[in-house]
Amino acid sequence: MRAIDLRYLERWEARRRKPPLRHMGVDEIYKGQREKFLTVVCNLETGEPLWFGRERKRETLDEFFRSQLRSRQRKRIQAACLDMWEPFRQSIEYWAPQCKIVYDKFHILQHANAAIDEVRKAEFFRQGPK
Repeated sequence: MRAIDLRYLERWEARRRKPPLRHMGVDEIYKGQREKFLTVVCNLETGEPLWFGRERKRETLDEFFRSQLRSRQRKRIQAACLDMWEPFRQSIEYWAPQCKIVYDKFHILQHANAAIDEVRKAEFFRQGPK
């Protein structure tokens, strides 16, 4: 049964018309100690996952741009949402320099909360016990 499902999905994938990639999302999934990370690229307009790559490296995302998109398709990408992982940003800037980088709100808020905690603790110790 699984082989039938797989063949059906492969035929469907080959025939379907894919919407242009204008807004992309890049994230990683933690797979555990042995495999570590899986990189996921998705179309943010459709919510569709487009590609999965092993590891969390610049070379991983480079492989997506090299193997999955033609030059014309890369030029159409307007924005990419990602966490603050520097290698992902570098890859996008290299392959799609016109693309605007947008950091996801989860990571922005995580950094903002850490900064607020740091200021709060510093102020507490500066004033001393009352």
